[in-house]
Amino acid sequence: MARYLLDTNIIAFFITSDFDNLTNKTKEILNDYNNQLYVSSVAVVELLQLFNLGKIKPKKYKTANALYECIESRFFP
Repeated sequence: MARYLLDTNIIAFFITSDFDNLTNKTKEILNDYNNQLYVSSVAVVELLQLFNLGKIKPKKYKTANALYECIESRFFP
C-alpha cells in the first residue's frame, strides 16, 4: 500500500473532472484503491480561494461550502 500527498492542482483537476490534464501515472494512482490519498489543510484553503476567485469552476458544486463538503467526504472520511 502506497501513500500519496496530493498537490492542489491534482485535487483541482480531480474535483472539476478535468482528467485530461492528469498524466496516465497520476490516473493510475488515483484509481488504485490500495493507495492512501492525503490532502493537506493548506491545499483545501487554496482550493476554496481558487473557487471564490472563480479560477476553478466545478460543475457539481455551486458554493464553496458544497466544494468543502466534497473534499471532506472524499479525502477526510
